[in-house]
Amino acid sequence: TIAPAPAPIPTVRPPSRNLDGQQKAKRLLEEAGNLVGKKQYREALEKYTMALSLNPNEASTYKKRGLVRHILQDYRGAIEDYDKYLSVRFDSSVYVLRGNAKFELQDYRGAVTDYDRVIRSESRIRAEQKANTGPGFNLALVKELTDSQLAAVYNNRGFAKERMGDKTGAC
Repeated sequence: TIAPAPAPIPTVRPPSRNLDGQQKAKRLLEEAGNLVGKKQYREALEKYTMALSLNPNEASTYKKRGLVRHILQDYRGAIEDYDKYLSVRFDSSVYVLRGNAKFELQDYRGAVTDYDRVIRSESRIRAEQKANTGPGFNLALVKELTDSQLAAVYNNRGFAKERMGDKTGAC
């Protein structure tokens, strides 16, 4: 007698990606960007939220929605979105935005912490750029803020420290 044929090996398929959902999310992001350009922030907020419901792993959408929430003075919502974005990638400009939102909520200590993080990061990058300008220079070390933006961070940190009663640290 002949042994029965072995059972076929099941094919493992990668999880299907919802391309329709991703395409809809992309379209919603484009629409939201257009609405921001027209200063229709509430409508843009709705589009960003809808896009995130379709593609919740797109970090840059949290940054964009956070900025719109910030403009609409929903500082707590903006901070939530900035936190989600920052959990995935470091971005000095988002730390500044989060620090500004914390300042608006009178969380001066939290604002100073974010401003200090930006100042340390930018100072380190600038020092490394200055020391490594030769042929082996690491192009990934690019400062994220302009000199005037960094000056504004120092200024904001001073205001926050002054509000905390730290007159010496504010100077």
